[in-house]
Amino acid sequence: MKTAALLSIITLGIMHPSHAQQNAAPAAAAKPAPAQAGPKVVNVTPDEAQKAIAEGVTVIDLRTEEEFEHEHIAGAKNINALSIDFEKNVAALDASKPILIHCQSGRRSGNALKDVFSKSKFPTVYHLSSGITGWKKAGKKLETTPTPLESGKLPDRLK
Repeated sequence: MKTAALLSIITLGIMHPSHAQQNAAPAAAAKPAPAQAGPKVVNVTPDEAQKAIAEGVTVIDLRTEEEFEHEHIAGAKNINALSIDFEKNVAALDASKPILIHCQSGRRSGNALKDVFSKSKFPTVYHLSSGITGWKKAGKKLETTPTPLESGKLPDRLK
């Protein structure tokens, strides 16, 4: 009986996980996580956006041509997020430089960020998540052109 108990203890000692780990070959070194695909994405306030613009970031206004013509951030480039050529127009941009994107309120630019810009090669994409609405509320200047209604120059068909 003593021999059977002793044999059980020896067998358990050999099979114990800590013993198996001591005798196992060293584990392969952990591989580093792959680099994050896509750009660094930074949601910015109007003040932060203005600072990035002063540092030379390219501003991409994702609103319609009509919205853009009425009012836009000085120096902005218009690429309509609703256009069928949107992705092609984005691909034509210089992807070696950071950009700042915005729309009217943040919805279109948020969707474009998720669907297009997050997969792009830009080093950084700044997102003015409050859009032109937030820009104006912060008292920032826009280049503006009055609408026909504002200028009093309605087309004859609307008079």
